[in-house]
Amino acid sequence: MDILLKTYRDSVAIKLPDEEEWKRMPLFQKRSVEERLQMLIKDMKNVGRIYNVNLLQLLPKHLMAEYDYPFCDIADFEQQSIAAVKQFFAINAERRESYSTASTRRRRKYIEELYKAFSATTGYNPPLVFEKRAANSLGAYNNVRNKIILNKLLLEEENPRKIIRTLLHEARHAFQHFAVEHPWRAKPDESNIYSLEYSIENYIKSDVDFNMYQSQSIEADADDFAERIV
Repeated sequence: MDILLKTYRDSVAIKLPDEEEWKRMPLFQKRSVEERLQMLIKDMKNVGRIYNVNLLQLLPKHLMAEYDYPFCDIADFEQQSIAAVKQFFAINAERRESYSTASTRRRRKYIEELYKAFSATTGYNPPLVFEKRAANSLGAYNNVRNKIILNKLLLEEENPRKIIRTLLHEARHAFQHFAVEHPWRAKPDESNIYSLEYSIENYIKSDVDFNMYQSQSIEADADDFAERIV
């Protein structure tokens, strides 16, 4: 028994990085780890147990947690967003209360339905919350709390385009963080991922330099995405 278990433990140690190694790995190396992990999972599932020891327990927890993240394809994210926004405007005329005549409470429900329509199929959908914020702060993505936040004041506007554009902008930020932190689960554009990673690590706030804030890749990409979809 000891020899068999040691063989599997050695295989894990050779093929997979430990937690400290994983943290130091560049993105291109991390992508290859998923393939190795999948092969080991498949092999261990086929064998199952050795003397009542579940072999899957030998796999490192820090990588199994990564493997459990959902798959979120960047092309699918865009197509689902387009379809959801088209549907939102198509059914608006058929609603008992259109967005422009609805109460802010009902408008919030409409926006939540829109968000659910394009986020549910992407595999990655952080909670959407509405908060009271300053008038010049339309929304935000909080990557620490993993929440998309929209300003409640946006619900007071009869035209939904601004709030939809803001929602798409912040949802794109959520996707950017997910893609940079878990590129093997998002399959992002190779030419874009490194500039996004740099932009996240060296983020310039709007109150520091507004022009630089707007032009940095993370904001430019989110702006372009929201404008393109709306």
